[in-house]
Amino acid sequence: MAFSTLIANRDMRDLLALMTWVALFAISVYITNQQPEAPEISLFSSFFCFYALGYLIGTCEQCKHKLRWLALVLMLFSAFACGWILQFGYLSILTIIWVAVVAYLLPIRVSACSTLIIVLAWFTMQSVKQQHLLWIEGLLYGLFHLFALLLATTHQREQQARVELQNQHAQLQSTQHLLSELSKHSERTRIARDLHDLLGHHLTALSIKLQIAQRMTADAPAQQQILECQSVAKLLLNDVRDAVDMLRQHRDIDFHQSLTLLLQHTPELKVHATIPQHIAVDDSHIAQVLLRCVQEAITNSLRHSHAKQFWIVMTEDEEKLFVNMHDDGYITEQWQKGNGLTGMSERVSECGGHLHLYEHNRALHYKIELPLTPQ
Repeated sequence: MAFSTLIANRDMRDLLALMTWVALFAISVYITNQQPEAPEISLFSSFFCFYALGYLIGTCEQCKHKLRWLALVLMLFSAFACGWILQFGYLSILTIIWVAVVAYLLPIRVSACSTLIIVLAWFTMQSVKQQHLLWIEGLLYGLFHLFALLLATTHQREQQARVELQNQHAQLQSTQHLLSELSKHSERTRIARDLHDLLGHHLTALSIKLQIAQRMTADAPAQQQILECQSVAKLLLNDVRDAVDMLRQHRDIDFHQSLTLLLQHTPELKVHATIPQHIAVDDSHIAQVLLRCVQEAITNSLRHSHAKQFWIVMTEDEEKLFVNMHDDGYITEQWQKGNGLTGMSERVSECGGHLHLYEHNRALHYKIELPLTPQ
């Protein structure tokens, strides 16, 4: 694993945690140098380094789940080793940091139970080492641990809610634009149908009536007027047909804009889209299915794979539209289809298309084939 992977995508929380680690290590070295019979600095320095390494791996979202848990075990063991060697009360801050990290990986009840066990074990160890009961320190630091746990859990929930809200807002904007396009498409189709059924039929009937009137009229000037009326009726009929053809030809739905609204406003996810401008979707149902599939893939990247980047590539041939999507996140080895992926597969199948899901480099890849016309 590259070191750049461990330090990439870090935020202020990680910086403060590492600054706290540096401060604890520096204070411990300073106090140790002032004591005549102090343990070797190299002895506890190695455990401090193991603790920092465990933190970097344990908080790295790109690392495997099992590796992250092994790193957290290394953190906890290193913290207890430092506490046993140095016997400084402030070193329980190391376990407070550990509790704050675990809060992002475990349910709140499990995290709370783990916290109580860790606090009890830590101050039992210190009481045995110092040969007197440290119940006041244990109570105070226990409350600090629970406060850190509650704060981390609240922050996690707030962050998830914010990302979910931003994602839903982007989906709403995209859906609103698509519905507007579908409404325009439906209105154009209705107008074309009405022009053909009403004006077209009436003008055809008028032309037939004028032909009958011409045959029944012997007066030459009257026949000339009727012929002129017939010419005007034919011109109007041709104009109506041209207008109907023009309305029916403009059937393409502005799917690009709907997709752009979704991709540009996706929170905490950098989207790389390759969608040629010549690709057009002129069927409303296929456009809806395609947009729902992209929405589901983005939602999965945000909720489950913890991705930072997302790629979508669209191509087409004479009969089919091809969509390939993936991210830089990760999925568990025993992943299974949920309701979202099942619904996506059902939507694609209803259009006569095919959805293929596969894992590559620990990321979930989507390969969608859709007909250009519904089947």
